[in-house]
Amino acid sequence: MSSNQLLQTVKMAAVEAVEASKPCAVVYGTVKSKIPLTINVDQKITLTSAFLVVTYSAKDNLNTGDTVVMLRIQGGQRFLVLDKVVSL
Repeated sequence: MSSNQLLQTVKMAAVEAVEASKPCAVVYGTVKSKIPLTINVDQKITLTSAFLVVTYSAKDNLNTGDTVVMLRIQGGQRFLVLDKVVSL
């Protein structure tokens, strides 16, 4: 194996490792209920409060039907609710 092939193999392995770890990603969801807080993502996944971390600015401003912007925390098991989305 040439050094160029080895380098390409190492690069491909690194990219696959990052993708497998599910790095942070921006996700949008819809608030299904306020108490207890549940958010629907992609109409397939409903996140309960056990999977949500809510910022101070978002906690009192969310209502049923609101669209929220979240960060999927690395690994995909928790979601940081940043704020609700508003149109200007």
